[in-house]
Amino acid sequence: MFVSDDDSDGDSLVIPIELKKGALKASQVQSQLQGGAQFAEEIIRPTSKPIRFIPVAVGGRHKTHRKQHDRLRQKKNWVRFSDQEKLIVVLNCGEPLTEAINR
Repeated sequence: MFVSDDDSDGDSLVIPIELKKGALKASQVQSQLQGGAQFAEEIIRPTSKPIRFIPVAVGGRHKTHRKQHDRLRQKKNWVRFSDQEKLIVVLNCGEPLTEAINR
């Protein structure tokens, strides 16, 4: 979990991150990230400052099959945080987290 009180736009950031050493499986990744989102909702105090929520999955050495990428894009696998529903951003091992923030 990455949390920052101030990004370049002045918003707060909440980024649950799921790291996998191999290929990503949509249902497992979504479940883990949803758990991270629920945890974040419990520990982060409400604020008047906007919160950018960005769920991130990082895959390892083995390429994730196209079918799993397609499943991650399905609305049912989006991650909910507060009043937001977000598509999971997929990064490869070694890519900087700023790639997810800047998308």
